[in-house]
Amino acid sequence: MLSRGKVVREGRAQDIISAVKVVAVDTQDWRSALNAADQAGLRTSLVGTALRVVGSETSDVRDALSRSGLDFDLVEVEGTFDDAFSELAD
Repeated sequence: MLSRGKVVREGRAQDIISAVKVVAVDTQDWRSALNAADQAGLRTSLVGTALRVVGSETSDVRDALSRSGLDFDLVEVEGTFDDAFSELAD
């Protein structure tokens, strides 16, 4: 995998993707959840209204969103190539 012309990860695509930790956030107020996660410095992606936090422990996501007073559920999900790229590319 390349980022800005540099190799950031080598290996099979599935191995790279499976190494990425992704937490999906289920909430009615995805805008506030996105804002809270961003303010906490968490790396996020938004697919439609589905919020995903990439490269963070579930407990860190829970702590960041709990401080905002939101109702939410968290579930660890399989990463995608986009998630892997998001985590590795800076």
